[in-house]
Amino acid sequence: MQVLEITSDSTTVIRNQFAQSGVVKSVRMTNAHSTGSVTVDLFLEDASGNTYVVAKTKIPFNATLLLDENLSFSTGEFSLKLTTTSGTYGTNNGLTVIVG
Repeated sequence: MQVLEITSDSTTVIRNQFAQSGVVKSVRMTNAHSTGSVTVDLFLEDASGNTYVVAKTKIPFNATLLLDENLSFSTGEFSLKLTTTSGTYGTNNGLTVIVG
């Protein structure tokens, strides 16, 4: 299990190409903010920079998005990344991402 705490608009590498297993059973994203939403873009990226969207949506405040269908992929071909935008962040109220 991997736990990421995201507290600013950014792009985060969840699984690096060539470096980690592409086996991902689930991705749970929880927006802990009490009033603001966050837009998430979960995608695969190849070595040429081509991207393939897995999920792109807005997560309302105090809500969780769970992706739990077959998310496995070849790390020989792709990295799994998450971009967050339009978020309202602060101490203990960012986006928590749990990768199982």
